[in-house]
Amino acid sequence: MGAPLVIIGLVVIVAIVVWLLVSTGVFAKSAKEGEIEPSGEAASRPRLRYVVPTGQDPAAVLAALARRGLETEELDSRTIAIRCDRDVSREDVRAAIAAAGTAVDDGASVARPVRFEDEP
Repeated sequence: MGAPLVIIGLVVIVAIVVWLLVSTGVFAKSAKEGEIEPSGEAASRPRLRYVVPTGQDPAAVLAALARRGLETEELDSRTIAIRCDRDVSREDVRAAIAAAGTAVDDGASVARPVRFEDEP
């Protein structure tokens, strides 16, 4: 009579452990976003890094880039990686960022030059 209860208890414990491992990302390639390197065509596309200057909301930049259909990734609270397709130039990305407002609800464009991390 006690053996079935022990088996049920063990099954429940194993299920909880598996659920915890899956939910914390132990079975995934990486628990952190952005650490998985893209493969194939995505890996060959150029990737620009832009540090959002103080006074500009990163969400406004992300929204402007999304409106242009550009794929972005937040590397930290102020750094954005932008993946460029073949038909998108560095200047297209620069224009999208320059047209972004300083805040999400603000239409004012940024008056300072847009520089990527790999530029002097």
